[in-house]
Amino acid sequence: MNIAKTLVTGLGLLTVLTLALIAQPADSTAARASIQAYTPDAFLRFGTYLMEQRDYRRAATEFERYLFLHADQPLPRLRYRVGLCYFRLGELDRAGRYFGEAFQRTEDSGLQDSLRWSLIAVYLRQGGNSRVLDLLGNPGSVQKDPERSGRFRLYRALYFLQMENWSKVTAVVNDPTAASAAKYQTAFKRIRQLAERGEHLPHKSPLKAAVLSAIIPGSGKFYVGREQDGLYALFLIAGSAFLSYRGYRNHGVAHFQTIFFGSAAGILYLGNVYGSAIAAKLYNRQAKLKLREEIESEIYRWTDL
Repeated sequence: MNIAKTLVTGLGLLTVLTLALIAQPADSTAARASIQAYTPDAFLRFGTYLMEQRDYRRAATEFERYLFLHADQPLPRLRYRVGLCYFRLGELDRAGRYFGEAFQRTEDSGLQDSLRWSLIAVYLRQGGNSRVLDLLGNPGSVQKDPERSGRFRLYRALYFLQMENWSKVTAVVNDPTAASAAKYQTAFKRIRQLAERGEHLPHKSPLKAAVLSAIIPGSGKFYVGREQDGLYALFLIAGSAFLSYRGYRNHGVAHFQTIFFGSAAGILYLGNVYGSAIAAKLYNRQAKLKLREEIESEIYRWTDL
């Protein structure tokens, strides 16, 4: 009995020892894997994977960890990738900072070109940044290459279009001495049309609208293209004036109908004169806003990274 008990106990201890020996390599492997997950190369590999999955926020974080651990190295290509992550997240200030750092730290002409276009894309989307022209430099230096020449002309035209300098837009897109790849011709045509619209943007005079409504109620609204409002104002003012006149004819000046509808007609008349001037201003603002939206759409079309 004691012998059997001793054998069972021994077998139990042997089993525990065997399992411990088997588990030890697995545990050490897991520990090594855990340590390797926090190495700089792991940050780089994981960031690349996240970027491929379009998880740009986490990808940028992993790349920035790697940059922090290698602060003494230029790493322009990695900075470029961080900039791309932030650009696609819409964080243009951060994107511009990383693109700028990479541009200053690289001597690779191919990477410099990519960074040049990326910085221009950031500045155009931010709006009104004259550094676009600094990056484009002298357009004459790229005339022998139709692809580069077309791209330089395109971005110059987009910049002047954004700044509403219509004459310079026209001069850039119509330059007969500049060679450009065929794929840019459609863009130049659209940009030229936008510049022509900007130069001849419809404008309604607030003073003229007010004067017209003062002469004939509602006519100022017709002038700015709001015919329904004009008809409504005309009938409302004319109706109030008629009811006031009928009250005066039937009951005299001091009667409630005369006073009430006369006052209403006067208030509506003055309000319509003022409203016509405001309507003209709104017309001008909306026409300009519509043009600006089309300009921004064209800029976004050519600044997608």
